[in-house]
Amino acid sequence: MAAHRRRQRRKEVEDRQRLAELEAAVAESEKGVTGYDGRYRMTRKLDPSVSSLVIENLKSDRFCNVRVQAETSGNELGVWSPDCLFVTMRRIHVDVELVGEDSFTVSWARQLNRKHPRLDFVHEGDTSVEQYEAEIQGRGSEQHFRQKKEFNPSDTNWKIAGLKMNQVYAFSVRSRDPKDRWSLGSPPMEIVTLNQMRVFPVKTTEQLMVVQWGRDVQKEEHYPQRTEGVQFVISHERTMQYHLKVWNTEDRKATLVDKTFIGSLNRYVINYLTPNTTYFIESRACNAAGEWGSWSKQAEVNTMKLLNLEIDAVGESYIKTRWWRHLPDQARNAYGYVEDEKREKAAVYVSPETGIDKYQITISVLGSGDQGWEWSADVENEDDTQVYTINDLLPDKRYEVSIKASYQDDDWGTPSSAVATATLNVVTVEAVQAGENYLTAQWHRLDHTYQPQWGDPELHLGRLEKTLRWEYRITNVTQEGKEVVVAEDFTDQTCMTFDD
Repeated sequence: MAAHRRRQRRKEVEDRQRLAELEAAVAESEKGVTGYDGRYRMTRKLDPSVSSLVIENLKSDRFCNVRVQAETSGNELGVWSPDCLFVTMRRIHVDVELVGEDSFTVSWARQLNRKHPRLDFVHEGDTSVEQYEAEIQGRGSEQHFRQKKEFNPSDTNWKIAGLKMNQVYAFSVRSRDPKDRWSLGSPPMEIVTLNQMRVFPVKTTEQLMVVQWGRDVQKEEHYPQRTEGVQFVISHERTMQYHLKVWNTEDRKATLVDKTFIGSLNRYVINYLTPNTTYFIESRACNAAGEWGSWSKQAEVNTMKLLNLEIDAVGESYIKTRWWRHLPDQARNAYGYVEDEKREKAAVYVSPETGIDKYQITISVLGSGDQGWEWSADVENEDDTQVYTINDLLPDKRYEVSIKASYQDDDWGTPSSAVATATLNVVTVEAVQAGENYLTAQWHRLDHTYQPQWGDPELHLGRLEKTLRWEYRITNVTQEGKEVVVAEDFTDQTCMTFDD
C-alpha cells in the first residue's frame, strides 16, 4: 500500500511538471499575439454520465491542452488522460478593398491556423463554411442605416452601395459551418466614406485663373461618432483620373474647359478669360476601379475688373496718375473679394496665391511726329500704392497712359484702358518796356499747339494745380560767361517791373 501511494505521488509530481512545461510552451507561442493576457487555466467537474462537452468562451487563435481525470466514490483521483492539444481557429479577417463617396468594397477570409514551434500533434478544427453572413450598420446620423446579407462560401466580397459621403459605418461578417454552428464575428471595424471633392481657385486675375482640386484630409478626431478602441479605416484614395469642367453661362453644356487629368495632377491654369465675368467650376475623381465619383459643389468665381486709371494732374514735364478697381458686377455679396471703404483701394480676389507685388505704368506719345516712342516704369506695391508721378516729359505733348498689375511669378494682368492726356505748354515772357535800369515784362502760358482731329481720343487733364509762385531769372549776355541771377516770389501776378 505504501509503495502504491509513493508511485501515485511521484506520478502527480511528473504530471505537474509536464503541465508547467506545456503551459510555458503555450505562453511562448502567444508572445506578440494581439490581446494576449497571459496563460489561463479552467477546471470543471462533470457528472459521471457526461462523456462529451462543448467548451465555450475560449479565445481565438490560441494553443490549448485539455485532459480529463476521474474521481471515484472513495475520493480517489485517477491518472490524468494523455494530452489533447488543439488550437482555436483564427477569426475571419476583413480587408477594405476600395472606399468611395457612397460605397465601399470589402473582402474576407479566414487565415490558416498557426503552427506551434515546439508542440506536435495539435488538433485543428474544420474550417469548412456553409454560409457567410455580413452586416453593415451606420453610426451617428446614419445609425438608422442597416443591411444584412448572406453569401455562398465562394462569395467573399461585397460592394456596399447607397451610403452617404463622409459618414461612419460598422462592418462585420461571420460564418456557419456544416454542423450549423455560427462563428464569432470578424473583429470590430468602422469605415468612413470619402468626403466630397472640392475645387477652388488659388489665383484669380482679370484674364487668368489657377484652379486646384482635391479632398479635405480626413482624420479620426473629425468623427466623434466612431467607437473608441475599434479599428477605424480611413481610405488613402488612389485616384486614377480627375475631370474638370469650366463654363461661364448658366448652361453647363457650353463649357470652356472639359478635360481629364492623370491622378497625380490636381492643378490647372486657365488663360484668356474675360475680365469682370462669372465662371463656374466643378470637378470629380475616378478611382482605381474606373468608377467616377460625384461632381464637386460648383465653385462660382468672378474674374477681376480692369484697373481704372485716372489722370490726377498734369504739368509741363510731368503727369500725376492714380488708380483703383471696383468689385465685379456679379460678385454676390462681394464674396471672395476685399475692398477698402474708400474707392482708392483696389478690390483683389482673396485666394492663397493672388496678390499684387508691383504695377507697370506704360506711356506712349500720341501724334504722327513722335508716334512709336514708349516708356514703362515698374512701381512696387508697398502699402497698397495707388499713385505715381511720371516725370521728365516734354511740354505740349499728347500721351497715352495705361497700367497693369503683376500678380507674382510674373503673371501680368490685363492692361487698363489707355487714357489720353497732354502736358502743359511752356510759359512765354514778353518785354513791355525796357529803361536804363529797369524792365517791365509780362508772361502767360501758351496754348497747346496741336490741332485735334476727328477720331482723336478725348484728353483727360485732371485737376488744375494752383500756381504757388513765379520765379524769374535774368542773365547778362553782354559779356560772355557773365551771368546775373535774381529770384523773387510773385503770387498770382503776370506783370512786374524789374529794377536794377
